[in-house]
Amino acid sequence: MWTAFEQDKTKHDFANSIRICRKLYELEDYRRLLENINMRIDDAEMVNIVLTAVGGSHRNCVKRFIE
Repeated sequence: MWTAFEQDKTKHDFANSIRICRKLYELEDYRRLLENINMRIDDAEMVNIVLTAVGGSHRNCVKRFIE
């Protein structure tokens, strides 16, 4: 039973990491589009954008890291 739980947990984590990577690639594509129209976003500003979005969508997770 433990191995089944462990395999399921691993698959769940892997699926989540794929979703996160996909979203980060989408954000990078938007960043390139903005750069093409001369509205460049530097790395520090991109980090702020990502962290702000995480705080808005996953408040419970962010609260754990703050405490």
